[in-house]
Amino acid sequence: MSQRGDEILELAANGYSDKEIADQLMISVRTVEGHWKRLRDRTGQPNRAGVLGALYQQRLDNLRSDYESQLATLQNSLVERDSKEEELNNRFAAFEDQVRERSRILHEELNALHTQVSQLKSAGSENHLAQVILKSNVLAYRIRFSAPHECLYMSASVRQYGFRPDDFTERGTPVSLLIHPEDAPQVLSSALLQFNDGADMVDRRYRIMSKRGEIRWVYDRAVVERDSNGNPESISAFAFDITHLGADIRRAATPYPTEV
Repeated sequence: MSQRGDEILELAANGYSDKEIADQLMISVRTVEGHWKRLRDRTGQPNRAGVLGALYQQRLDNLRSDYESQLATLQNSLVERDSKEEELNNRFAAFEDQVRERSRILHEELNALHTQVSQLKSAGSENHLAQVILKSNVLAYRIRFSAPHECLYMSASVRQYGFRPDDFTERGTPVSLLIHPEDAPQVLSSALLQFNDGADMVDRRYRIMSKRGEIRWVYDRAVVERDSNGNPESISAFAFDITHLGADIRRAATPYPTEV
């Protein structure tokens, strides 16, 4: 369709007569009538009304086509969104399974170590006990229950944090110096409170600060040793380094203390 034909159709659709169209376009009425004839021949419509009706129908079809196209795009977007949401849910579920599995393994390792240490203690095999601690790379220490909580034993694995065992057992360095200053008060006070209430074992999670200032996360099990009257005498702790597990798994390991 010619540009002039389009202009005539637009004006006619807005209610212009042939005379008004001719005046608007500055052409003769005869020229307008000639365009109408070509429009009737092209559309197969018998008169002006039919040509305008075909124009409206075409516009309606175009609008419907645009609507259907946009609707299809929207539906595809919704399907894609649902698919991504399902994928994220699946990934989150898989991650939760991974967290639970790693936490389970950590607890099993700690339980196994605790059992082995308890058996060796009962057998009085101190040399073998020291080898178990050294081989497992677990930080183990024993402190007196009453203040000032002198260190009675410190495993050689403390060297990985820049200290020597005799720094604590002979030179009197408090074990609390190993623990991050923000965690130290709660780590000890919470264990003392629970042991005084009758607990025999407490699982804890806290930060250790090396001599070089490096911060490591550990998960430990503290066990109280009592005298013949049942009064607490000392506390033994066995700490696993869990820094490599990531923050989410460290949080899942135990609810104490709150990680920041």
